[in-house]
Amino acid sequence: MKRPETIKWQKEYEIGIKEVDEQHQRLFALVNKLIEARKELVTQEELEYIIRELIDYTQYHFSTEEMLFKDLLPISKEHRKEHIKFTISIMKYNILFLEGKEHIDSNILFFLVNWLKNHVLKMDMQTFRQLKNIQKEVHHGG
Repeated sequence: MKRPETIKWQKEYEIGIKEVDEQHQRLFALVNKLIEARKELVTQEELEYIIRELIDYTQYHFSTEEMLFKDLLPISKEHRKEHIKFTISIMKYNILFLEGKEHIDSNILFFLVNWLKNHVLKMDMQTFRQLKNIQKEVHHGG
């Protein structure tokens, strides 16, 4: 199975909220770092560090997003559920990786690339579009 290509940041990924866009770019960079590390056959310790960095930053990013749309029910609940499911998946994978039962292979790399791109393009776009609409209504007395 071939390896995924690194993700190139494109205008279509922009949500329009600077803080969120910058965090998404950082997440793309971390996934790319993992893809590149896999190509370069770095040490187990280096891979562990990159995965830990990705998990930590993902959790930081999710908490940022969730604070921004916390009052946007029921969408925020569904969005948060997706964040939790992703976090559980990556944590389970990390445990298996640390135990030597799993490797950084194309399957996990494709999962990360596809999940991130789809989540940003679909769920984040939809949620933040609705958030902006609500903010407009509030400012214009709608």
